Amino acid sequence: MRDYTDRLIEMLPAGTLTGDGATSVSLYLLLLEADGQPMQGVEAKMTTSGGTVGELSPQGGGLYRVDWLP
Repeated sequence: MRDYTDRLIEMLPAGTLTGDGATSVSLYLLLLEADGQPMQGVEAKMTTSGGTVGELSPQGGGLYRVDWLP
């Protein structure tokens, strides 16, 4: 398992959330190495205490997207 303790992991502000149980929202995470370089090849499983969450997908430059249905 990869150690992420010295990396930057930042969730960017989300858009509008609609809590109707049918509309998902895309959440974006910025993942950088300790030297500021984008993290590549990240394999992680996202979990939530409510709703359902999709797979983490790379968008490029250390930016990753996950869809969440609250």
